[in-house]
Parts: sequence; structure tokens; C-alpha cells
Amino acid sequence: MNNKRMNLLIDLICLKIEFCEKQLNILYSNKPIFFQKKRIEDYNKKIEKCENRIIDLYRQLEGEIDCIIRMEKIY
Repeated sequence: MNNKRMNLLIDLICLKIEFCEKQLNILYSNKPIFFQKKRIEDYNKKIEKCENRIIDLYRQLEGEIDCIIRMEKIY
């Protein structure tokens, strides 16, 4: 993979992270009331899903950056 393509991939991953963070902010601002048990369960599942997605994206980003660093050492 060339540098330009890797940089575009990194930009794409960053945009996905930004999108997930905005989803989290929306979820946080619309938290259900504590006595709405079913809605809170759904809310918590959505929060967990977004957080896990962000963690996965950061791992993916780290892998791409490591790849760029390795390539720079070769050349």
C-alpha cells in the first residue's frame, strides 16, 4: 500500500471515530429516566456498542500507523 492510500485510510478511520463519538454524545444527552428499566437496558447496550466500536477503530488506527512506521524504516 502506498503512503497516499494509507493516509486516506487513516483519515477514514478518524472520521468513523468522530462519528461514533458524536453518536455517544447524542446518547448521553438523551439518557432515559432511571425508572424506565427497558429503555435503560437498550440505552446501555447502545453505549457499550459505540464504545466497543471506538476501541476497535483505535486499534485499527494503531495498526495502520505501525505499518507506516515499519514502511518508513524499510525505505
